[in-house]
Amino acid sequence: MEKPVYPINTFENGLYHFFDSVSDNIVTKKVVAFSPSTENEQIYRLVFGDLLPNGNIDVYSSSQNKDMELILSTVIKAIESFFVYHPEKIISFAGSTPARTRLYRAVINKFIDNLENPPELSYKIYGFTDDNEIEPFQKDKIYIGYLIHKKNENS
Repeated sequence: MEKPVYPINTFENGLYHFFDSVSDNIVTKKVVAFSPSTENEQIYRLVFGDLLPNGNIDVYSSSQNKDMELILSTVIKAIESFFVYHPEKIISFAGSTPARTRLYRAVINKFIDNLENPPELSYKIYGFTDDNEIEPFQKDKIYIGYLIHKKNENS
């Protein structure tokens, strides 16, 4: 069963995804952006946070709207959308704080079987170790960042 998500506005071939986080008291503009790596043209860095009035992204803010699960489901939907436009690319991401990186690990742990197994959601996830080594994601291991790509017939 698919999780509910916020409505997303997608621009520039899946590189920018905008949505509103809504609570009883406030609406917070959010953005999921994918920027190309300067070191490897195959890798795009995922940047997520609050959209500031000047167009910058605040990756450290916490809107406290009590909708974290809905937000994370929306970010996952943005990742899926990115891969529609760029199926051969790789996404790199980490939390802006160690706590957020742990949160991402918990989300990956929760969904790893669904992400890696059914053909319609076939992604491969890797973790960056403290030694900056890259390895296939292991549920019980702590990572400092992650890579995700769509599986193809060679992966």
